[in-house]
Amino acid sequence: MDRSTRLDHELLDEITYYERICTPADITSVNATDILADTQAPVSQGVEQMMRHGALFIPNLLPPNVVQALRDYAVRRNDAILPHEEYPVSQGRRRKSFGYDATEDEALATAVQTVTRNPYLHQLMTQLLGDADPASTEITTITQYHGAGEMYWHQDTKSDGNAIKFARTYSHSYSLFMPLQNTTQEMGATELCLGSHYCTNEEFSEACQEHSIGLHETSTHGYFEAGGAALFNQHAWHMAPPHTDPHASERVVFIMSFIARPTTNGADTRQLSRGTYFHQKWNMWGHTWLDLQDPMQTMAWPFSWLKCLALWCAHPMQHWGYDLVTATVMRFSNDQLGNDLTRLVGIWEDILHLPAAWHGVNLEYEVSQKRAWRSFVHDTLEILHGLALQLT
Repeated sequence: MDRSTRLDHELLDEITYYERICTPADITSVNATDILADTQAPVSQGVEQMMRHGALFIPNLLPPNVVQALRDYAVRRNDAILPHEEYPVSQGRRRKSFGYDATEDEALATAVQTVTRNPYLHQLMTQLLGDADPASTEITTITQYHGAGEMYWHQDTKSDGNAIKFARTYSHSYSLFMPLQNTTQEMGATELCLGSHYCTNEEFSEACQEHSIGLHETSTHGYFEAGGAALFNQHAWHMAPPHTDPHASERVVFIMSFIARPTTNGADTRQLSRGTYFHQKWNMWGHTWLDLQDPMQTMAWPFSWLKCLALWCAHPMQHWGYDLVTATVMRFSNDQLGNDLTRLVGIWEDILHLPAAWHGVNLEYEVSQKRAWRSFVHDTLEILHGLALQLT
């Protein structure tokens, strides 16, 4: 825990980029065509677009049949999801989000396999992250129903702990947004502030509001096209408009996020960036891009359970991503779990199948997350030790 902690005063010696306070003049474009990927051109062109604008739109990543099957499944899951399974989202009224196991349904397995087997996207991510097999950090949907309000302008990773200012301390992270229906502006198509991924402003909403692009502008039809995908740097400012169309369906967006996997020689000391949720179902931690290319073979139970706990890989050619223990320790050691803190008690029960009476007391927000978890683990081990003595 102590090795994973990064204190603010320590970060002063780890800055690799200046404190760039942006103005509207730093916004690189207000034309959505500037982020359209030409998948027939050299991948270096897409990398250049990403580096300049912080975003790229890739058309036709998922075929229509895959989109429809995944959307049907997501809608069914939305109807059946339990409150404790939901992930918190900003301005969450009339919005719903939760994590998936890549093997829980054929539609989901086919979708993640299609994404990760796309040669253009794979080469693009390899060049952006310097890793041909990046680690998975998110497999979710966010659904926005009619009546949902505006999701305010924000960055997923925050300036006090991300790879822009601290490239040796925090990992670069990228998210892929894939709409599962044609999404108009009135349905809440995501808006982006291009070039803002270099900005360290704590507040940039007003400039972005006046100089943004909407992903519905990537199509001549006026919608964020189903099957297309927007890749963006998680430090780029973005927002979701309200869903104001009473005649439109709910807006479902499938999201996958990736970072470079940790090296195994101990030389890579980078942390998960501050601010973002890293919403991923517990047994999906530890997995990588190549695992997702054949999830039913490499990520089914018990392989996912073993890999997420860094116990065993199903195949000698597999790589380790960020396992659940490492990721969780990094996050609570730096007070980054937020609303996930108490929910992780349920994950503890899911993994070890321990009844509530067998583990420590509920985690408290009144103390630091590191202290809370240290106390929780200590109390749990004490209870288990006592039970073991009674049995013997």
